[in-house]
Amino acid sequence: MAKVARDPSFQTWQQLIVQLRVKGERLVGKSRVLTSRALKTGPAHFAVTSCVDVSGANLVDAKGVRIATPNKAPRVQYQYAVVQGTDGKFYVSSDKAMGTC
Repeated sequence: MAKVARDPSFQTWQQLIVQLRVKGERLVGKSRVLTSRALKTGPAHFAVTSCVDVSGANLVDAKGVRIATPNKAPRVQYQYAVVQGTDGKFYVSSDKAMGTC
């Protein structure tokens, strides 16, 4: 996670992953970015909006049994704040699911 994210996004995802691992839960399958759009909002700062197809990804318990997610949308729109680091690489500094797309 540290390779692509910075605080507070890094801390949020780190906490979520730890919570899932403690319960023995994990994500299986694949997701893919369907569309993505970036807008420069300042020097080395960007707002990125993406539509991610998550229909091929599922949450499973420690035994590998799918955990029911009755309201799971097949596609989710995310909004990211991205910053370019002094190393020239891009890092997500915050992210938020905005609804379906």
